[in-house]
Amino acid sequence: MWVNCRRYAVQAHNIGCYKTQQRPWVRQLEATYDVIVKECGLFVDQKRPFLGATPDGLVGDDTLVEMKCPYAARDLTPLEGVRKKKKIL
Repeated sequence: MWVNCRRYAVQAHNIGCYKTQQRPWVRQLEATYDVIVKECGLFVDQKRPFLGATPDGLVGDDTLVEMKCPYAARDLTPLEGVRKKKKIL
């Protein structure tokens, strides 16, 4: 079901840096916050099955991870992003 639902969607991982950078970003997140990010798939709302979410990972029972590849921060290091208030970790 997950593959069929995402087939026609425009996804960041189809566009560029996401394909090559997601694992290093996840490893950096795990090391920085001392957490384990578990892979996951599609979550569908039981009451409204037309609503769904595909987070990039889960931390524990109550936290999800959504990675972004912001064009506005493309030339910044994580530290520069924090200083300029752009979340790029």
